[in-house]
Amino acid sequence: MVGTAGCCSALIIVLCCGPFRTSRAAGTICPKPAVPEDAILVTLHSAVNRTCAGCEGRGSWSRHNPHGNLRSLADGSHLVLSSVTYEDEDNYTCYKDGAAVCSVELMVKDEQQDGSKLFCYHRHPTHNITCHWKPSRQLHPSARATLVGVRLPVPTFYPCTYDSSSEKFTCSVLYSEGSSGRQLFYLCVSSRTTSQLTASLEADAKDLLHVGPPLNVCVAPVENNRRRLRVSWSRPEFWDGLFYHLKYQVLYQVEGSPHASNRTTKEMAFIIPDAVMGRKHLIRVRASEEYQENWGSWSEVAMGVPWSDEAKATLVSLRCGGEGEHPTEDISPM
Repeated sequence: MVGTAGCCSALIIVLCCGPFRTSRAAGTICPKPAVPEDAILVTLHSAVNRTCAGCEGRGSWSRHNPHGNLRSLADGSHLVLSSVTYEDEDNYTCYKDGAAVCSVELMVKDEQQDGSKLFCYHRHPTHNITCHWKPSRQLHPSARATLVGVRLPVPTFYPCTYDSSSEKFTCSVLYSEGSSGRQLFYLCVSSRTTSQLTASLEADAKDLLHVGPPLNVCVAPVENNRRRLRVSWSRPEFWDGLFYHLKYQVLYQVEGSPHASNRTTKEMAFIIPDAVMGRKHLIRVRASEEYQENWGSWSEVAMGVPWSDEAKATLVSLRCGGEGEHPTEDISPM
């Protein structure tokens, strides 16, 4: 994978106001690299069996990289490799009677990236847009990453990074608060031998706002009430300032039950009115900007049990998201 070499694939994002044909984009924002005409261009993991003029009969091949080894030879006149990897790339020379008679450059091209998707978002209306992309197949170690934001006619370039733990590429593009209109996103993967538009995304700027999960979700019994639970939480990370307000959705269900209920509120606390006596409840909370309908990520699961006679010794019993143990059950949105 490209990340092991500290490099990234080329990621190009085009932001424009009108139609932009893929064929045109391929030729302008994702140009093909210049490959030497005499190079042997092969697909990753394919086999190679080549010879060249003057190398017939008894001969021998060597590669310019002194640490490289030919894994197989035929009669000496043929360069034979059974399953080519990126490490096999090099200049190979055929020698006959002690003299070099021909030389070829072996280059390995990337496989087509199929089914990979581009995911773009920003966590606050004043933040830049972040995009993630995960390759579906191995990429060339020489591949590079560039984020290009295009406001015709002048493009803007940003660097991209690769995270080996998540195996994802991350790029950031400047975003002006309040910008609106349709956004077109193209993903270009480029290396020494190939370039390809692998993914695209079209969306309104407002639809790219994805609020992070609320923090510190806590559940407490309501004193002397066996059917109620109090849920409270903190604002999501990065949600700074009070100019933009949030609304919240609370999802709750009895442990082991397939049924879940949800309620919406603009407060950072909510009383569950129909809790089941003596049963453990699983609760999650998510947020959205108050005038939008694209909800953010769910918080971690928090747990709570309604008031009972046994709970009198401890008036407040908290189970907070991000603290202590969490159940393995997941709450699915209704």
